[in-house]
This record gives sequence, structure tokens and C-alpha cells, in this order.
Amino acid sequence: MLRRLRVAWLLSSALAVLSLALAPQADASQIAITGLGSGYTPAFSVDSTSGWSFTAHSNLLVTELGVWDQGSNGLNHDHDVGLWTAGGVLLGSLNVAAGTTAPLVSGFRYQTLSSAIALSAGAQYVIGASYLDVTQGPDPILQAASFVNTDPAITWVEAHRFQDLGNLHPGLQFPTALGNDEKSFFGPNFRFTVPEPTVAALVAVGLLGIGLRRRR
Repeated sequence: MLRRLRVAWLLSSALAVLSLALAPQADASQIAITGLGSGYTPAFSVDSTSGWSFTAHSNLLVTELGVWDQGSNGLNHDHDVGLWTAGGVLLGSLNVAAGTTAPLVSGFRYQTLSSAIALSAGAQYVIGASYLDVTQGPDPILQAASFVNTDPAITWVEAHRFQDLGNLHPGLQFPTALGNDEKSFFGPNFRFTVPEPTVAALVAVGLLGIGLRRRR
């Protein structure tokens, strides 16, 4: 009986260590867009959802969505930010409040998602943020950048935009591809982690093996 209890404890401990080891580390956040070349910041004549698409090169966990704050002195208005599959399925979204409430990281203001969004290696995704038209004091968005640098875990693909002509579709809408190579609509950005097994995971697997062998 004592031996069975010991084996059960060993197995439960190993599973607990394994679950902790496989969890993404909070301090390992990486930024998708890491650098942008000079461009211009146009004022849109209509409300829009603007952004860009990218390919994930490994399995990722998106933890935060954000918006560029030109001058780092606060956003002029709220922005809804969303992340979609290439086919237009919304995977998650949040609101980045106006002002300086949202934390500023490398020129972008981020909010944390209530649930991390899992991305698959080799798949393409679209990120977009809502922007107001020129009459409402919109925040700038960078267009026609001379270059775009990304974290090695992703590759930028192309610019995307949905124009709300007539203001018939308020809020966040799936932005479609522009179909050209212009490096534009760098307003939204995201932070992510790359979940990787740690040494603790290997230890946990070893404990599981020992426990299973002792049960035989």
C-alpha cells in the first residue's frame, strides 16, 4: 500500500513539474515588429481597420496586442485591435484605451489578452486596428516604410486595410490585403512567447518513466 502511494505521489509530482515546465515564461515576451524605416503618416478620410499579415515560423503564443503611439505621448483615441486567420476568422481582440494608460514598449502601447492566442508554425495571420477618420483627430499610422524588421519567429507579408465607406461598419472589421509590396499600415503590433520544453520538462519525463517502471 505504501509503495502504491509513493508511486502515485511520484507520478502526480512529475505531471505538475511537466505542466509548469511547458508553460511559457512571462519574462520571455518578444515583439513582432522590431524596427521600421522612414515613411509617411497619412490622415484617412474614412474610418478604417488597418494592419498587416505575417507568417509564423514556429508555434507561438500571442499574449499582448498593441498600437503605435507616435511621439510616445499618449493615444488620441481608443483602438480595437484584432488578430485573424488568413481566412478572416477572428482569434481574439481587445481595446487599447486613449491616453497613456496602456504600457508603452518600444513606441507601442500594449494591453494583455485575457487568453493567449496560439499560432501554428507555417500558418499566415492578419493583425489590424481600428482608426478614426481625419475629422476625429486620429492617431498616425506609418505607411510606405523604407524597411520593416521583425522578430525571427515571424515574417511580414503585406499590408491590409478595410475602409468603412459611409461609416456603415463601425468597430473592428477584417482588413483585406492590398495586393502590392508597399510596407504600410504599421499601427498594430503584438507581443508573444515561444513555448519550449525546459530542463524541468526532461526531469519530469524522467520521473514519469521511473514511476511507470516501478509500477510493473
